[in-house]
Amino acid sequence: MAMEASEIARLIKEAIPDADVVMLKRLSATTTRSTFKKAGARTLVNGISLSADGKTMTVASTGVNAKGQSVKNTQVYERQ
Repeated sequence: MAMEASEIARLIKEAIPDADVVMLKRLSATTTRSTFKKAGARTLVNGISLSADGKTMTVASTGVNAKGQSVKNTQVYERQ
């Protein structure tokens, strides 16, 4: 099921209290960047990459949360 970028942005915005704006940019067929802003200041950037075989998705996040704490995470999801 494919979703429109506006629908994805709406869902992310509802789920993430550290942002009031979400911008998505497709960098390639397998890579997307999402940038989150709160009150005009960038809070979080996610790089989302899908492996060539489509079985592994990696999400790398950097930024600052609403409490001013530095955030740097990498999450790896594998299709079973």
